[in-house]
Amino acid sequence: MSKGYGVEIGGYMTTLSETIRTCSDCGASFKPYQHTQKRCPDCIVKQGKKYVGHKICECKECGKPFERKASNQKYCSKECSHHKRYHLKRSYGLEISEFRRMSEACNNKCEICKQDNFDMSRKAKGEANLCVDHDHKTGKVRGLLCHNCNRALGLFQEDVDVMKRAVEYLVERAETIETLKSEVE
Repeated sequence: MSKGYGVEIGGYMTTLSETIRTCSDCGASFKPYQHTQKRCPDCIVKQGKKYVGHKICECKECGKPFERKASNQKYCSKECSHHKRYHLKRSYGLEISEFRRMSEACNNKCEICKQDNFDMSRKAKGEANLCVDHDHKTGKVRGLLCHNCNRALGLFQEDVDVMKRAVEYLVERAETIETLKSEVE
């Protein structure tokens, strides 16, 4: 017999690994890994460690229903959490409601490349993860961009002449590449 916790059943010691129980939630048979375990592993996973599981709650900020992961979770997303609100207010003077209106006005898409749902962190599922674009000299908010476009403007140092030269370069090189391809064929 293996060492570990044993349970006396009918005068014989049995180990926990030999015990078969019926799940109190779904009725499935399972081998418990704790003496007090009443639910199968699948039901435990579904309900989560703190048994909050599939509790649908309403977001304190936006009112949208969401499935909370912990009993103290009050916000549906990073955008609704205090950190995001604080960052928007401190950095750009924007309220979360203004940010949402701007996002809806551009159909949750980058205002330059028109792509939606670019998510660098992969945490905000189903929501656009747009960056606030602003003029670094005046601090004025210009719009919402994906991370790539916002970063590109910064790398071009927001210099329109440099950006025009970059476009001219791409156009010139595209024609050259097409010519070379046709000569090879």
